[in-house]
Amino acid sequence: MTDPLSPVERKAPPTRPEEVDAEIKAHDDARTIGQAWRSCASRVMKTGFVFSIATLVLCVIDTAIALYFMVWLISPGFKGGTAGFALLYAPFFWGAVLLPLGIITIVMVASVGSSKGIRVLRSRAYMFTLVGLAGSLVVIAGFFLITLMLA
Repeated sequence: MTDPLSPVERKAPPTRPEEVDAEIKAHDDARTIGQAWRSCASRVMKTGFVFSIATLVLCVIDTAIALYFMVWLISPGFKGGTAGFALLYAPFFWGAVLLPLGIITIVMVASVGSSKGIRVLRSRAYMFTLVGLAGSLVVIAGFFLITLMLA
């Protein structure tokens, strides 16, 4: 039992080994990227990791733009004879900017040697890049399917 006047309340230790493993893993994941960044000596790897984050952010922006144009075109009212070209901006941006940036990122990350910090950054960079590219592509393809079904 803890003292009510104690300034620090202590957490009871976990009783099952699964709880211990889950607690250690959550603690390790929270500090893994920062520690890997500090322990990584390769500037190429760090640049590739930053590119992977940029790819993910740009993919989210591309998806938001595609969503905006889709909602804008579905809303009632006349928008002009060439308003449908707005739906082409997101796939063109994906093909002209995001796909080359993703390929450059994967090549940069794959070309670096191996240490513990590099392995952690490499796995996260692959995850960010592939989730961004695949997620954006799935959303854009879904919008085109919806457009075809509404037409």
